[in-house]
Amino acid sequence: MYDDGYKNIANIDISSVCIENMKERNFERSEMTWEVMDVTDIKYDDQTFDLAIDKSTIDALLCGDDSFLNVAKMTKEVQRVLKTGGYYFVISYGQPDNRNHHFLRPHLDFNLEYGTVYPVD
Repeated sequence: MYDDGYKNIANIDISSVCIENMKERNFERSEMTWEVMDVTDIKYDDQTFDLAIDKSTIDALLCGDDSFLNVAKMTKEVQRVLKTGGYYFVISYGQPDNRNHHFLRPHLDFNLEYGTVYPVD
């Protein structure tokens, strides 16, 4: 995305090792930021982002303790930091019938659309 002109990219991960590795791998992408942060307690202001991309974070949270609670916290935080009309793009290895209900909870106001990407032969 950065190389295609989207320069204002904030990246977070709970792992300081991951963040340090990504900073080193992307040192030439100077406008991108990298921060250690818990996705269930995002330290950005309300309505900061036009787009949030979840690259299997939901899958990781669903493998841990208090999984449904932590996913509920994450989705609430993502909704809070998205601007009105913003998009939450989730990449998950889970089947839609095992994931969609997490985005339709009463405390959320997402307009859910989903699709499946199939392997190329």
